[in-house]
Amino acid sequence: MSIPPHIIDQIRESSHIEEVVGDFVTLKKQGASFKACCPFHQEKTPSFVVTPSKGIFKCFGCGKGGDSITFVMEHENLSYPEALRFLAGKYSIEIPEENERSDEQKEEQRHKESLLIVLAFAQKFYTENLKNTDEGKAIGESYFRERGFIQKTQEKFELGYAFDEWDSILKAATEKGYSNQYLEDTGLIIKKEDRHYDRFRGRVMFPIHNVSGRTIGFGARALKKDQQPKYLNSPETEVYQKSHVLYGIFQAKNAIRKQENCYLVEGYTDVIGLHQAGIENVVSSSGTSLTNGQINLLKRFTDRVTLLFDGDKAGLKAAIRGIDIILEQGLDVQAVVLPDGHDPDTFVTEQGGESTQKYLESKAQNFLRFKYQVLVPDKDDPIARAGALKELCQTIAVVPDVFKRSLLTKELAHWMEINEQDVILETNKFIHRRAEQKLKEQEREQNKQQRERQQNRNTQSSSQNNTSNNLPTDEFGYFPPSEYEQGEYQQGGQNEPSYYEEFGGQAIDLSELEAAFNPQKKEERELTVFRQYEDEITRLLIRYGHETIAGGEYICDYILEEISEIPSLNLSYSQLRIIYENARINDIKISYQELLRDFIQNDEKLIQIVTGFLTDPSQISPNWEKRMQLVIPNEEKQLSTIIPQTILHLKRVYLKGILNENVRKIKKANNQSQEEIEKLLLIYQELKAQEIQISNELGIVIHK
Repeated sequence: MSIPPHIIDQIRESSHIEEVVGDFVTLKKQGASFKACCPFHQEKTPSFVVTPSKGIFKCFGCGKGGDSITFVMEHENLSYPEALRFLAGKYSIEIPEENERSDEQKEEQRHKESLLIVLAFAQKFYTENLKNTDEGKAIGESYFRERGFIQKTQEKFELGYAFDEWDSILKAATEKGYSNQYLEDTGLIIKKEDRHYDRFRGRVMFPIHNVSGRTIGFGARALKKDQQPKYLNSPETEVYQKSHVLYGIFQAKNAIRKQENCYLVEGYTDVIGLHQAGIENVVSSSGTSLTNGQINLLKRFTDRVTLLFDGDKAGLKAAIRGIDIILEQGLDVQAVVLPDGHDPDTFVTEQGGESTQKYLESKAQNFLRFKYQVLVPDKDDPIARAGALKELCQTIAVVPDVFKRSLLTKELAHWMEINEQDVILETNKFIHRRAEQKLKEQEREQNKQQRERQQNRNTQSSSQNNTSNNLPTDEFGYFPPSEYEQGEYQQGGQNEPSYYEEFGGQAIDLSELEAAFNPQKKEERELTVFRQYEDEITRLLIRYGHETIAGGEYICDYILEEISEIPSLNLSYSQLRIIYENARINDIKISYQELLRDFIQNDEKLIQIVTGFLTDPSQISPNWEKRMQLVIPNEEKQLSTIIPQTILHLKRVYLKGILNENVRKIKKANNQSQEEIEKLLLIYQELKAQEIQISNELGIVIHK
């Protein structure tokens, strides 16, 4: 089914980037933009920026960026059409269905969506069983009533009941036309000896939702005393990975943002009981050990986690192992121990929501004191105290923030009445040990990457032996491409040679540039400067290319004309130039929105580059000028100066490269004829004159 172009435009216009991202990530206002910890990689310091005025997001840590559709595709692992439908649903935009020929590849892409559809059917089936059947009411609903869960709560969490039959959902799904294969793939049925039967039978059902609220799996509890196992979960599928899921996150996410804290409990009923009592910022790890994936999910919504434990001593020792994992990801951790004989569900049922909230707030203690109490039940035992001290120092060592570590070591030394310097030394041992381990891992990864790059260079070198290395005399023969830029460029499944870039009808052999490069410090600095100016002129082209400067000339036309004789050393920049050149030939002016939407939609590398240029991580607040009574320069008002000067700087560094190459040729010209030497000297004089002219325009004094 295809989506009409006008509907796609409507979806784009309606999908405000801060609203879409805000459904998944806690955004904090910073000037005209928003900042957060990136949801796509692990980080302690926020480097993820959302810019509403441009409709884009950009992470300066991992490089991911794009618009609302790109974000949903990346975050929810959806295809482009699936992301459009997701956003259409969010903004209540109706998509008229149009028939389109399907093929095997498209069916594979839609497989995950099919699983979600089957799981949604199963959730409704189990919920209907609970609400509208005699067996469901007598067994399932009576269990939930015993737990104190009212009708509204049952509906909010979409609770259900599985009949105590071998094939109830199998029959119901078959009648609706769902295939056995999808039922197997979702774990709803099990195949054994050519027979199918229901996985969940005679159990109350707890649907597990993703952040968007879609059912991705089930937890089920047995109701008969002799029924084993007591708890049964869906198997892992393409849409349900236990290590990346937290039960109740969909229902809790808004409260977590608001309270800036998340309570982490063990069971489904703990979540539901607290939620019903008004403590809504609560999730469960579903009885499994806490994972990095689950912690990263929490980090999207809060920086603070409070662990709730019952009074079981054996359980406490097992549970504290997860504290270090949370701390390592940069979150603050507190813990609350409930009275003996209580879990969160029974405690809130007995005490009520208000009293429970007060108890949680008053009894919360930082992880150091909590771990110490668990590890040292007898305070007069010096051996236990020494062992606990070592473990606490090891825990402090995983905290990434140096100031937090300093305060924690000071606190630990104070209440254990020991020398602070001893605590610091012990903590540093673990920090250094972790650093060495991490360094070894990085070295192994770097060695692996270096071997791969060397293999690529060997392959590329062998292919270049069949090509001519003669450059035109006016070509730039000085700066080589970086190793990063030597990688193959891919678009639409086509591989292009990494050293030959077809641009403006001219073939540029970058291997000649590499051969001419002598890596001395001065030349390395000039290479860096060249790349910086190339970065800047590309940014200006993308950001302002569709606008005009003094005299009414389009900025893209002006830039492309001025840099037409300067080759790009960045293959991605060359590709962008080609896009703009082709548009220029057809008299089309491309805005950055159109560039992202229509020209590089499927090219992740170019999307990252473009969004990086469009996003300023240090954007000044619009209130700053008024508050500080300062005049903040506006780039857009100075483009008539900024762009020509940037181009002149780029040309100047370009000429210096040619000059250096010319000087090298002169030094090697001892065995050449006088005519050849004079020719080289004449070229040098002409190049030097051009450099002086450009330097004069820039106000730079150089030695003749």
